[in-house]
Amino acid sequence: MGTRLCFYHVPSGNEDHEIQPPVIERHPRIVNDTAPDDRWDCDVLDEEGERRLRAVVDEIHQACAALEQ
Repeated sequence: MGTRLCFYHVPSGNEDHEIQPPVIERHPRIVNDTAPDDRWDCDVLDEEGERRLRAVVDEIHQACAALEQ
């Protein structure tokens, strides 16, 4: 566990509801689930990384509040 995050999302208007970045297909016999370094582009110890994480948390809070209505 570290301080860098990789955010997965479904872009708006994506009719196929494909998650981005694409999934790393599991190999049946070896461990190959390591995401490339460039996906881990949010460091929560940086000011920008903290802002991105807080924005995601706020978005989740808003979505949950909308479900309650």
